[in-house]
Amino acid sequence: MTSRTLHFVTGKGGVGKSTVAAALAMGLAAGGRRVLAIELGEAAGLCRILATRPMAPGAIAPVLATPGLAVAYFDGAAALAEYLTRRMHLGRLGRAVLAHPLYRAFVAAAPGVRELLAMGKIRDELVLQRLGDGPRWDAVVVDAGASGHALEHLRMPAATAAAFAGGRVHGEAEVNAALLRDPGTTAIHVVATPEDMPLAEAAEVIARLRTHGLPLGAVPD
Repeated sequence: MTSRTLHFVTGKGGVGKSTVAAALAMGLAAGGRRVLAIELGEAAGLCRILATRPMAPGAIAPVLATPGLAVAYFDGAAALAEYLTRRMHLGRLGRAVLAHPLYRAFVAAAPGVRELLAMGKIRDELVLQRLGDGPRWDAVVVDAGASGHALEHLRMPAATAAAFAGGRVHGEAEVNAALLRDPGTTAIHVVATPEDMPLAEAAEVIARLRTHGLPLGAVPD
């Protein structure tokens, strides 16, 4: 399990997802890996457990929690903002776009934009960010939130790739989808407590993950 480098943790609300994600991240860091723990959406359970906060409201830059372990939180609006300013080199124009009310309205209303950009940012941290000749992080652990929230993020790259026949959007989405489908890299861990509703929801999530061809982590076959 821990030979893989990208881990997602999800399950029904209140079952201890953030605790499991934090424990996994700390365990990997204790083994000598450089680990980035990511919370999707607002800074909440994972940041609280690891006693960190973002450097500023809306900031997505990682913050060091303990030696070898940094924490960040990603949402689609912040990921798109970084993409426009850093990857597209828009400079002052990019900042003007981000400050415009229409930008905020677009990100809030467009279906799937937040999820797609957040997943792209995770790939950016795992694959594209460099430290010398190698990757910046040896492993990334994502507290993906409750089941429905996590499934929307995990299915969005493949859904977007299927919706666009070609072009840059298709290419970027397909690369992200391939990363999520790779069982040598990715593991999705579904957490449940020994109660009827959490177990039923976990079984449904596992079935949906298998339908989408996404690799499971520490669950029985």
